[in-house]
Amino acid sequence: MKILIVSQYYYPDPFSVALVAEHLVKQGHEVTVLTGLPNYGYYKIVPGYEKKFFEIHNGVKVYRVKVLPRKGTKISIIQNYLSYWFNAKRFIKQLDQDFNVVYSISLSPVISIAPAIKYAKKHNIKHILHCLDLWPESVVATGMVKKDSLFYKILLKWSKELYKNTDKILVSSPSFIEYLKTVIGYDISNCEYVPQLTNEFKVASFKESIEYDKSYLNLVYCGNIGKVQMIEELVDAIDLCRQKIKLRMHIIGLGSLKDYLLGEIKNRKLEKNIIYLGAIQSGEAIKYFNNCDALYLGLKDDGIVGKTIPNKLTFYMSQKRPIIAAINGDGRSLLKKAQGSIITDCEINSIANAFIKFNSLSLEKRNEMAKNNYNYYVHNLQNDIIMKKIEAELEKLAK
Repeated sequence: MKILIVSQYYYPDPFSVALVAEHLVKQGHEVTVLTGLPNYGYYKIVPGYEKKFFEIHNGVKVYRVKVLPRKGTKISIIQNYLSYWFNAKRFIKQLDQDFNVVYSISLSPVISIAPAIKYAKKHNIKHILHCLDLWPESVVATGMVKKDSLFYKILLKWSKELYKNTDKILVSSPSFIEYLKTVIGYDISNCEYVPQLTNEFKVASFKESIEYDKSYLNLVYCGNIGKVQMIEELVDAIDLCRQKIKLRMHIIGLGSLKDYLLGEIKNRKLEKNIIYLGAIQSGEAIKYFNNCDALYLGLKDDGIVGKTIPNKLTFYMSQKRPIIAAINGDGRSLLKKAQGSIITDCEINSIANAFIKFNSLSLEKRNEMAKNNYNYYVHNLQNDIIMKKIEAELEKLAK
């Protein structure tokens, strides 16, 4: 097959889109990607990519269009979204190559799939969307848009038009299907549950792993520092339980609540309990996983977004560690099946009690939890399993 992949984000942005493209190339398919200049998490275009509008990376042809980089502010994020939407649609007009099928991947925003829709309609081929994030629900969950606002109604109308102009939607969480049916009005006979791929980083060797002060319970959080990830509740929970246990949370990442986090560490004198490490590339971040006692995950129980399976969850499971998770919905159900986590309600006291409970577990029990998580990942969520499903769906609709 000749496959066109449309995604606002691509390598070196820290998402799994490149894994899909490169796997398809290894299977003998010709793959072309339309994306933006990489900038996610950097607040600028990644050095070396400022003028790199075409390259062949691991066998994948990659076309990039100009975007205004995300800088953490709401206005810069909106400008980032719209610059890709506008420039990618303009590029599509000039793309005269023939493809058998279009595969788009929607993180935020859903408007990023507009170029895929445009190409598929113009060339009368099928378009499969892999939906990893729901719009406009996700911008409501982050607090950027209020549900009773005019802007929300505009986004909802726009989102409906985009979703309904796809031929098939693969969803990364089962609960997405109900949302697409009831809110979007999509024909869910054209929906299929296919998890998203996990960035493949080998578990760090003991030689390269970070060493911790073992007089503390050492937990690691790696990801976005925002409201949806319950960073405020996490700080409160650590503050609440630090008198009962010696707890140290190592936090890796960037996000809208970074300044809040740093301010609260100072104001509450939490310097010994919360260690902020900043933004670290995933390949380096895994060095913090091997010797930690557990990985922490929080997902705000707010609407449909709170019911999803975050990619961080499967990534954590691949790293052979126990997990402490404040989560509900599909993510909670998955972790229950794996039997390698302490799962708690999305509430301050519950999170604090989960830390205290985990602290009391024996090393034997913790090792058992880590093994259970990894075994579930290998048998259900490994990339080869998921890619067979994606490839099969593409072949069904290829012209």
